[in-house]
Amino acid sequence: MPKKKSSTTKKTLERHLVKPISAYLRHTGCDVVIPDLPFFDRGIDVYAIRSRPRRLAFAVELKLYDWRKALRQAAIYQLCSDFSYVALPSTTVPKVQLDQFRQAGIGILSIGVTGDVSIFLKARRSTEQREFYLDSFRNFALGVAQHAR
Repeated sequence: MPKKKSSTTKKTLERHLVKPISAYLRHTGCDVVIPDLPFFDRGIDVYAIRSRPRRLAFAVELKLYDWRKALRQAAIYQLCSDFSYVALPSTTVPKVQLDQFRQAGIGILSIGVTGDVSIFLKARRSTEQREFYLDSFRNFALGVAQHAR
């Protein structure tokens, strides 16, 4: 029987997903991409802003297996983003219950073994966002990006 991965090992493996997701977001026009943006007692794995043609914010939760937990987290991130996604390895994507994602308006990004990223399910624009959170997180992310330059 295979040994179960520890949460530390899973987190380390999830971090390997940051690079392809960040590259994908930049490729789709995001000019600010921030990994691990603090969000209350947790962190948004990747938060991105596309400034043109209209400013939009994207939140992405990365998971290796536990898509249910990722879905819950991504739903919370709808408060501070225009679009919220869960990114999963392509081997995990077939196991998700798409109806739950569709109902929540959460999209799915599939990450292939070579690091290629594709949209498996497109997210709907968040109806849960709150202007206070959206403005606060956009401004915070822009500040982090400016400080990093």
